[in-house]
Amino acid sequence: NGEKFSADKIPAIISKLVPGLDTGAIKKVMNGEMLNSTYVASLKFTISNVDTGKNENIDNTEVLTNKVKKIINFYNPIFLKASQQGWKC
Repeated sequence: NGEKFSADKIPAIISKLVPGLDTGAIKKVMNGEMLNSTYVASLKFTISNVDTGKNENIDNTEVLTNKVKKIINFYNPIFLKASQQGWKC
């Protein structure tokens, strides 16, 4: 067995594996909070692809939070076990 580590280091470990996802965001989702995510989409006509001149604000909060939950649900049990029993490469 390798060296054990504190489970509070798990969010930082996961953030190193997922570019663009910082430790704070992972901690927030692990604590049951939602991540705020919105973006602006420009609307286009389907057939011609011509811009309509209209923009729409898209709330992506639930989608992003659920994707981060899936990442956490995959990695957390692995790293939790490693923190308790030690990790050896």
